Amino acid sequence: MTKERFQFLLEQYLLQQLSEEELQEFFDAAALPEFEPLIKAALDRDLQLQSVRNITVSEQAIQSYEKFKQWAADQQAEEKRRRKVVPLTWFRYAAAVLLLATAAVWIWGIKTPERDTIVTISDSQPIDVEPGGNRAILILADGSTIVLDSSNIGTLAMQGNARIEKTASGEIVYRVGGKEKGEMMMNTMSTPRGGQYRLTLPDGSKVWLNAASSITYPTAFTGNNRTVQVDGELYFEVAKDAARPFIVKKGATHVTVLGTHFNVNAYNDEDQVKVTLLEGSVQVSSETSGAAALLKPGQQISVYETAMLSQPAYVNTDQVMAWKNGIFNFHKASLQEVMRQLSRWYDVEVVYEKGIPAIEFGGEMGRDLTLSQVLKGFEDMDIHFEIASGKRLIVKP
Repeated sequence: MTKERFQFLLEQYLLQQLSEEELQEFFDAAALPEFEPLIKAALDRDLQLQSVRNITVSEQAIQSYEKFKQWAADQQAEEKRRRKVVPLTWFRYAAAVLLLATAAVWIWGIKTPERDTIVTISDSQPIDVEPGGNRAILILADGSTIVLDSSNIGTLAMQGNARIEKTASGEIVYRVGGKEKGEMMMNTMSTPRGGQYRLTLPDGSKVWLNAASSITYPTAFTGNNRTVQVDGELYFEVAKDAARPFIVKKGATHVTVLGTHFNVNAYNDEDQVKVTLLEGSVQVSSETSGAAALLKPGQQISVYETAMLSQPAYVNTDQVMAWKNGIFNFHKASLQEVMRQLSRWYDVEVVYEKGIPAIEFGGEMGRDLTLSQVLKGFEDMDIHFEIASGKRLIVKP
């Protein structure tokens, strides 16, 4: 095995993204002496000790740590039986990394040729920003609005034959009785920057909205299809209805399904619309170019501003769905990509004081952290951050 291959497996292992075959390949190679310097280099990053000092470790994290230590011991015993022993220092490092991941801080920067990747953040930061939460507004057909995060549980409004309810869990549900008559009524749910929300559509389809996202839909689906308009990022679990396809539109991009689970990333500040399929089958098409493609579970496709479609490709769906699961997953993300996510979730303006450093990230962090806690996780990059008044996040060289 080459050093490049082992380094790749090492980084993927820390991200918990190895397949069973790759995991076995990694354990076999980790016992070889020629790869010991790479393992020691990972230890030298001192990720675990410095990060643990900056966070409060939950009981759940401690339990996960103990489970992982037992798993590591079992693995080591198995490797001894096979005369291939992974160094104990490696297991200690891996256990510490899992502890950090469970406690919601686990991240590092990957060096670029031009930069030394060491981060310092002031301990005397006077300003902090709380994480986002369940916040949204509902715009009814007559233009009136309901602030959902402050509304009471129960019936919120009637729209034709549809009763709009807020459940005890905070979800918005449409309950349709009888046939819809008269003019079609359209509603829009919109989350602000720093907000997220859940919605059950009139046909029973479930939708999760990420920050700064919206969906426009009828209060009852009465035609030959079920069409909604979206902006931002949304995850769908579509109710099956073979007679009426479900169509998601973002400009000229159309996603057509019968019943499936998929994610749409269609923010206006991104240069492409990304559709990722988790279950079932979808067709992605461009009304402008006429191009179309079918996706298989685990695949993602991009529709560019030129209306051209990329080739469907398999992706890490856990990374795509991290936002829905309360996590930032920064695996192989650029500084700009990371800052766009933070900007939306913490509702801050990101300002680059002197250009944009070429840095690639890795690891995960919880979306329930304050902004200063997130920034303290970036301890191995040569960047300084300042949280200024007016909710401005300044990135300094």
